[in-house]
Amino acid sequence: MSSIGPGKFWRLISWWGRTSPGRYGFTICIIAAVTGSRYLLGHYTRFAPPFLLFYPAILLIGLFAGLQSGVFATFLSAAVADWLFMPASSGRLGQRAPDAVAVALFCLVGIAISAAANVARQRGGRLEEFERAVEGLEEMIAVVDHDHRYVIANRAFLERRGLTRKQVIGARVEVVVDPQVVRRHH
Repeated sequence: MSSIGPGKFWRLISWWGRTSPGRYGFTICIIAAVTGSRYLLGHYTRFAPPFLLFYPAILLIGLFAGLQSGVFATFLSAAVADWLFMPASSGRLGQRAPDAVAVALFCLVGIAISAAANVARQRGGRLEEFERAVEGLEEMIAVVDHDHRYVIANRAFLERRGLTRKQVIGARVEVVVDPQVVRRHH
């Protein structure tokens, strides 16, 4: 029996994020897991905040499943938290003014988290596309960020330098290239 390593796990998660049923299935599974965790914490430790554990779940869903799934997760979480974890004396779906404000603020923050996660997801996708395009070129290509750390290095660059991707990505330019050459080009 083969174990699921970190690489296989992230590939499975990203596969779920490519299909609409997969995205919403992923969303429902994550919200169900958080709901169960929140219920157990509340039952055994008197953990009171109804929405707190749902924020990281919304971020995770936004990163892997996109904006629509993140918004769906936000509203699903609000309904679940209101139904299960808010005081029963307040009615349902925020019928008391303070509870209605809490639910509305949670929804606004959840949508903002989903939007920010989706932007990060899209940028990561564009970076992966750029990496695939650069990898096939015969010219040595490396991309550095504003801190002078390598973000991308293609096969030709790595072979010419006799280094591995792990040695280069994240390293400062001065570690890979002669510091005098770097100073000359500054």
